[in-house]
Order: sequence, then C-alpha cells, then structure tokens
Amino acid sequence: MRSLLISSCLLGNECKYCGGSNKLDDAVISDLKKNFHLVPVCPEVAGGLSVPREPSEIRGGNVYSSSGRDVTKEYEKGADTAVRLAERFSCDIAVMKQSSPSCGSKTVYDGTFSNKIIPGYGIAAGKLMEKGVKVMDEKCVNEVYAPSIEDILKICDHTLLRVDCTENEIKELCDQAIKYDCASVCIPPCHVAGAKRYAGNKLKICTVIGFPNGYSTSAVKAFEAKDAVKNGADEIDMVINLSMVKDKAWDNLKEDIMAVRKATKGKILKVIIECCLLDEEEKIKLCQIVSECKADFIKTSTGFSKGGATFEDVDLMRKNCPSSVKVKAAGGISSIDDAAEFMRLGAERLGTSRIVKIAMAAEQKEN
Repeated sequence: MRSLLISSCLLGNECKYCGGSNKLDDAVISDLKKNFHLVPVCPEVAGGLSVPREPSEIRGGNVYSSSGRDVTKEYEKGADTAVRLAERFSCDIAVMKQSSPSCGSKTVYDGTFSNKIIPGYGIAAGKLMEKGVKVMDEKCVNEVYAPSIEDILKICDHTLLRVDCTENEIKELCDQAIKYDCASVCIPPCHVAGAKRYAGNKLKICTVIGFPNGYSTSAVKAFEAKDAVKNGADEIDMVINLSMVKDKAWDNLKEDIMAVRKATKGKILKVIIECCLLDEEEKIKLCQIVSECKADFIKTSTGFSKGGATFEDVDLMRKNCPSSVKVKAAGGISSIDDAAEFMRLGAERLGTSRIVKIAMAAEQKEN
C-alpha cells in the first residue's frame, strides 16, 4: 500500500499552536485510510515545541514567534524529521496544513501577525519538495488519488504491433516491460513463441487475433487463438467483426466472440470493439454482448483505425459493463495525465508504449 505523509492536525491530533486540531471530515479520513498507509507528522512538535505554544510566522527566511523569539532551529529540526519519515516510508506525496510556517505548500502568513497571507511555503514543505515529494494542502486532498507512474505502468500492456518489428525489438520490449513491471507485452502473433522463450515466467505475453480489421472468419480467429495459446500467449486481444455490427447480426457476432472464448479457455480475453467506427447505441449494445460472452475485458481500439481511446468511450463502457468485465483503453495514450484520467474513469488496463518511454526519459533525466 502506498504511504502518505500527512499533517497530524488534519487527522484530529490536537497539536495546533492553540491546542486544537484542523481535523478533516471523518469520511475523508476514512477514505485516506482505505487507500494509503498514513504517516502523520507535526513538524513543530517534532522540533521540540510545546502544545499550546505561541503562533509563529516566517519573516526574512527565519521563523519567529509572536513575542519575537527566533524558533527557526526548532522548525528546521521538525522539517528534518518530516523528511526522514518520508524517506523511511517511501512517501512521494504529502498533505500538509495550508499556510502553516511548517507545512504551507503554496501560501504562508507574511510575518507581521496581521492575518495576511502571501505566496510561499513552510520550512518542512520546502524541504520535502526539495526531496521530490509532492506537497499539497488539505483543500487539494482529492489529488492524492492520482496514480503514480508506477501504478500506471502496472496496468500497461507495453505494445509493439508495427508490421516490420524485429526479433531484437521484441526482446528489447520484453526487457523494458520486465524492468518497469508492466502487465504484459502486446505483440504480433508471429513473435509470441520467441518472446515466451525469451521472457519465460517473468512476463505475461499478449497477442492480437483478427487484427486489425476483424473480418476474418470465426474459424480462422479460433485457429489463430489456439495457435497463439499453444505458442505461449497468456492474453488474447481479438477484434470483433464490424460488418456484423453494422448489419445488426448480433447472434453471429456472439458466435464470433464465443469461438475465440472457447479457444482461449483459462486465458485472459480482451474484445476490441473499435469505438471510433461506432455510434453510441452500438457501443452500448456491444458492452452487453461482450459481457454475455464472458470476456475478461472490453477494449476501445486497435490503434490502427480512425481514432483511439477517448475519455467519453471509457466512461460509457465502464457504466454499461458489469464489474466482471474490465475496460482496456488503447490507442493514442500519450501522457501520464491521459493515463491517470483513463484510470479514474474506470480503465484497468492501458495499451500503450509511450508510458514506458516517459518512465525511461524521467530515469535518464535523474541520472
């Protein structure tokens, strides 16, 4: 479980300068506890200041109490404690009390004790940010649910479906997916056996069936799927027959999907419906049919047609499929923000190669 550094007063601990707290709503605290290991800290108390104590504000880079006492040393000590806690529990995010001389991340009081707020950050918040911790105030607490890049990578099918991809490129793709802990690699059927031999049990191998147009016969798709499983595929992404959709030949479409479902028993099956070629009514109908066929995922796109995944389509699919059918967004996912929004809307798998590239670029920048 991800760890979250949080100001103790926000959890109801009475460590505020006046002896009170700044407790968040019980429902907010309950949600935080469900989703994070909470690491509370009060830098002032950790720095040796008492409760209650005089209010303090930052002036000229130092911290002074309302009586003029220089308490910078105590605030620095408390800030160092907050940093050590963040490092000990691998906290990459913190929720801190707004405008506090320790914890303010955007604003602080101006040092005149006249209740005037100016842009700035507290001593602890500043040191945490220097260490790469994202610090936000309690008004932005919902932002903590934004997934980390590690969370995103875990649901990525790291994808290479280019028609001229080489064996060495597939091996490199596998190496990257293993390094960044991706859900799988998604590769052409002709490379499945080699990838399985190369990666072994370190990585799930996904491949595509009836790809990218979906108009192979059901028998051909079933044969492709059986062959892929025999060669070591763990997951199958099949393309539906769009002609059947336009003809409203729903029974034939069910048979098409079920032929592959039967050929992939015990394996993950994702059904690509190519949303960019469908109207809303067709999308909703396909959510129903894919669910009835006991597929594991419904997938937005091949990435080889007129468009890729959209927020609207993922939202629609999630709302019209039972919880037993997960949603995969694929095609055109180009940023961490896009990936996070797809996850927020209910996508539990992402088909993309760009997220790994972003992670690699960030790692190179750090080095």
